[in-house]
Amino acid sequence: MATEFGSAIVGAVASYLIQPIIRQFGYLFCYKKNVKDLQRQSERLEVMSNGVQRSVDLARRNLQEIAPDVEAWLVEVNKMKPKIQNIENGCLNGQCPNPKSRFVLSRRAKKTTKVVIQLQTEGNGYLSLCGPAPLLGMDFFLGTGIYMEFKSRKSTEQDIMEALKDRNASIIGICGMGGVGKTTMVKTIAKRVRGEKLFDEVVMAVCSQQPDLRKIQGEISELLGLKLEEESLSARASRLRTRLMNVKKILVILDDVWSRLDLEELGIPYGTSHEGCKIVLTSRVRDVCTATRAEKIVTVEVLNEEEAWVLLRGQAGSCIEAPDLRPIARDVANECKGLPIALVTVGRALQSKHKPLWEDALLQLRRALPTNIPGLLADVYRPLELSYDRIESAEARSLFLLCSLFQEDFNIPIEDLIRYGMGLRMFGGIQNFAEARNRAYTLVEILKDRFLLIEGYKPSYVKMHDLVRDVAIFIASQDKHAFLISHNVNLKDWPIEDSHEHYTCISVISKEMSSLPSGLTFTKIDLLQLECDKPQISVPDSFFEGMRALKVLDICHMDMPFLPPSLGFLKNLRAMHLYSCSLEDVSMIGELVNLEILSFRGSNIAVLPAHIGKLKKLRLLDMSSCGDLREIAPNVISSLVRLEELYTGCNFGFRWAVEEEGKERSNASVCELEALSNLSTLEIQIADARAIPRNMLLSSKLTKYAISIRDVLPNNVEKRFQRAMYLFLPTMVPLADWIRSTLRSTEYLDLVGEGSTNAVKELIPEAFQHVKVLQINNCDILEFLVNTRSCIVPGAGVFPILELLNLVDLTSLQEICHGPLPVGSFSKLRELKLDLLDCLRSLSIYPNVSLANLRSISINRCPRLQNLFPISVARGLSQLEELRISDCQMMEEVFSEDVIGDEVKDDKIEFPKYVERKIKFSKLKILRLVDLPMLKVFCMGIVIMEFPSLQFSRIENLPNLPNFSPESSFTAHDDQIVELQTLSVESPHRLKVETAR
Repeated sequence: MATEFGSAIVGAVASYLIQPIIRQFGYLFCYKKNVKDLQRQSERLEVMSNGVQRSVDLARRNLQEIAPDVEAWLVEVNKMKPKIQNIENGCLNGQCPNPKSRFVLSRRAKKTTKVVIQLQTEGNGYLSLCGPAPLLGMDFFLGTGIYMEFKSRKSTEQDIMEALKDRNASIIGICGMGGVGKTTMVKTIAKRVRGEKLFDEVVMAVCSQQPDLRKIQGEISELLGLKLEEESLSARASRLRTRLMNVKKILVILDDVWSRLDLEELGIPYGTSHEGCKIVLTSRVRDVCTATRAEKIVTVEVLNEEEAWVLLRGQAGSCIEAPDLRPIARDVANECKGLPIALVTVGRALQSKHKPLWEDALLQLRRALPTNIPGLLADVYRPLELSYDRIESAEARSLFLLCSLFQEDFNIPIEDLIRYGMGLRMFGGIQNFAEARNRAYTLVEILKDRFLLIEGYKPSYVKMHDLVRDVAIFIASQDKHAFLISHNVNLKDWPIEDSHEHYTCISVISKEMSSLPSGLTFTKIDLLQLECDKPQISVPDSFFEGMRALKVLDICHMDMPFLPPSLGFLKNLRAMHLYSCSLEDVSMIGELVNLEILSFRGSNIAVLPAHIGKLKKLRLLDMSSCGDLREIAPNVISSLVRLEELYTGCNFGFRWAVEEEGKERSNASVCELEALSNLSTLEIQIADARAIPRNMLLSSKLTKYAISIRDVLPNNVEKRFQRAMYLFLPTMVPLADWIRSTLRSTEYLDLVGEGSTNAVKELIPEAFQHVKVLQINNCDILEFLVNTRSCIVPGAGVFPILELLNLVDLTSLQEICHGPLPVGSFSKLRELKLDLLDCLRSLSIYPNVSLANLRSISINRCPRLQNLFPISVARGLSQLEELRISDCQMMEEVFSEDVIGDEVKDDKIEFPKYVERKIKFSKLKILRLVDLPMLKVFCMGIVIMEFPSLQFSRIENLPNLPNFSPESSFTAHDDQIVELQTLSVESPHRLKVETAR
């Protein structure tokens, strides 16, 4: 019993004393094992926690709540990580020579491993939360395709990137024609912003021509890891909006948008709702970007010639560098006109192909035959055709097809489209040419917004991209439209077709065709356009006999002394254009009783015969640029009682008959215009003012005119203004009544002679409210343009919309405006030109007048002019780009101190604070100061002047300011007007004036 009890005592002592001792020695000797066990278990825990964290992230992305115990478990795991890291760091790669340290680390590792295993056990219950692997997201959209960087695209990319960084731009539109590379561009932008980490997330959805809002929401939500299970559109939008609001900075890309999207309805917050959410949309329609309220709209243009070649070579391979193939491949690249999709499609189709295939492809591209080049019809023509199909306006579609009748790279006159449209009855619901013109310009804008038309070399012209024109020809050649277009300048014979019956529009252009065929029958033809620039071309007498349905006839550059008799069969003809033709007798045209539009523009007719007076339905008569026109039969013009538009040109200006009582006239008289009660457009030159009856009045409907009463028209006749007058008024006799009434609505006014004073007096009561351009030359009487001290002017200001003021050789002019000016005066002025003004002392522009739009100032030979503007006005010249002053003998300062009336504000000049003594001409590019012998200071009281954009300067003969240059530094004394003391260079394009100490 005692033995057993003793054994128990010994066992207990061993258990409480010896086992702990053994365990402590175990920490020391099992050091490596304990550390490795911890590493192994911690790795398992890391994998487990990553899985749980991913599930949590997916749940949060899907707007689901996370259980508190899961979040607490993740917190505990994160707390363990630094403890484990400390143990591993203390091991020194498994070598721990200090026994004490080895013991401590081993003991910690053992205990920590138990905690890690406990966390694993708890985490096993959370692994069931794991969902499917996340989607590829934007990586799938962006792909791995090769993107070729081009210089012309880099600036566009940079514009977009700057807009994305602009806090004030929440919606950015990227627009351009189909196939120009908008989607490629936006994917490139997405890659850049991801690389630069500008946004936390980037998502993209394709909208397409028939936008499905649920589909768009689904694409965005999937990329965000959000499941939209709601049925209603509004509920889905609310859920998507909540998800987007949870991202601090996110970029949403909407590709291929065809119509306005309601972003709120989609559930995409923007602007003040979520300043961190930026939206980029791409569209073929500029109006879509505007309608979606894009603050920044960027247009993607086609590639230039060299870039197009690089892209084609990249697709077709090095084979095109072969000497015999390179010139053909170059022509193929040029035919694609820089459109990337065309270059890629053609390049791939012709990759490693031999010369005959390239030659055939070139021929097909030139003839708009896409079916035999693989991919061209589907990938190039169809997308562009889709842009055409999506135009809602049938009139716009018809106008688009009409543009295909003009030659490649041709500047298409919108006026021709108007006249074609009127002849074809294309415009619905219009009553006159003024309404038709407005409609045509509206339709042109629709087509330009869809990049189916582009700007011509003037605002009144448009052009077609060559591939767009090819697509237009392709569409127009289909049975529904049936256009025949043959523009082969080397064509010697009429284009042979099996059948001509079905054609509705025919355009044939050739320089080699010597004769036209006979016996042609076109029972459905509406329009015929012929250009045969061959002297003495043979036109059969029966040529028009089979075209009795013809409504529009356009003949250009043809030598036809006598019109063919078959022209008389065209009883349905409404519009006839004879442009630059050689004609002798045009009497037959009088038989075309339904004619509404008749143009002889540029033709060499000598006489407009009396037979033309029979055209009682004529609404437009154009005789402009008819250099040989010497006679218009009397009473022809007055007989055309429905005439709305008359263009007599400048060559007939000397021929107008002067009315003399008792004498029969042998030529047309200006007074015949009084009979034209519907006249709304008039272009006329009258060389002799005596031909104008003083009490004559024109139609009150006259809204568009270019009227010249002088013997020579100026070289710079301005066509962009609707209402222009060029008057030579040599005497002070009263103005004719119709000149006075017309003058008051004139936009462009060019006056010559002493009688200019009368014209100015007519406009003073209304303060030149309608004048946009005013040019006055050679008037010795005019002292002021406006004297506000002797007349009351409207509150809107003097010259409120004036853009250009050009005054030349006005020897008595003392001031432009005498007296204070109302606010708003000269607010639109862009260009100021003064020359040979002997008496001009001051421009008298008061400090309350803003010249913020002024871009160019040119002052020459004004010997008494002392300065231009006060400093307060000069500070507002934010758009000034050119400043030229020369030969002004009395000018002492360019910009002076502010004045009230004729007095300086303060007798003593006091410089303002240092900040206010600086002036910056931020956009000035050209500075020219020549022959200013009295000039002492550039800006009165200014210490620092800066010209950061200066590109050219010419400073000559400034003896009182000898070292003035755009890179000079000046010293000023506190008690003196600024004068030159030193010269030093501080920085390029910076003028600095410092106060002397």
